[in-house]
Amino acid sequence: MQEHIDNVMSKINALKEVLKAPVAVSNLTAKQLSYKEILLKWDASKNAVAYDVYRKGHIEGAKFEYVKTVSMTSLRISGLKTGKTYTYYVVAKNSAGASKPSQAVEFKTQLTGKPNLSIEQVSKTKYTLKWTKIDGATRYIIYREGCGASYKKILTLGGHVLSYTTSSLAAGQYNFIVKPARYDSVDRIMGKPSNEVSATSVFETPVLSATKKDSKCLLEWNTIEGIQNYQIYRSTSKNGTY
Repeated sequence: MQEHIDNVMSKINALKEVLKAPVAVSNLTAKQLSYKEILLKWDASKNAVAYDVYRKGHIEGAKFEYVKTVSMTSLRISGLKTGKTYTYYVVAKNSAGASKPSQAVEFKTQLTGKPNLSIEQVSKTKYTLKWTKIDGATRYIIYREGCGASYKKILTLGGHVLSYTTSSLAAGQYNFIVKPARYDSVDRIMGKPSNEVSATSVFETPVLSATKKDSKCLLEWNTIEGIQNYQIYRSTSKNGTY
């Protein structure tokens, strides 16, 4: 008889335990999956059968709003605005009630990765830059330093463009980097800059010829790429002062 009573009491106690509301969720974390997507994860809460996820948006004065109910201890969230901070918390629940909200976690999505930049010489004064695509980038901005000038922006290209051939460069040493960016109607989110590549521009030496015609001398030379003007020097003798 006592054994039967103990068995019934054990089942009653087990039932009471099940009917208790879950304890608060712990170890809530957020991990970026892409420029507009994150993964929320948390530890399982005792007695919980489902979890409600809440979010507060990036707009000033925003309040927490219900996102979704899941039975697992993770949730993939997409459609986020890049470069904006969102705040999340999770509530565990069962038929007996709901837990207190978990500790909140904040997360700001960004452009991930950085372009892998390479350079190829086209001529003595021209080079082609090529870089790898960055997920979510809508622009690529090219920066150049050289000839005594520090890095400055020289060109902004669309997100579908992954190469650029320079115009003829003045003689000298140059360095280039490319930065990815995401533009919308209001914001510009910058990504990590690429590796740096270098280029050397060298002008060819003109090949000069002279033809005497009556009392005149016709000077001719080959066109040099990248040159806008030519300066002519004269001396009264080959080894004299020009």
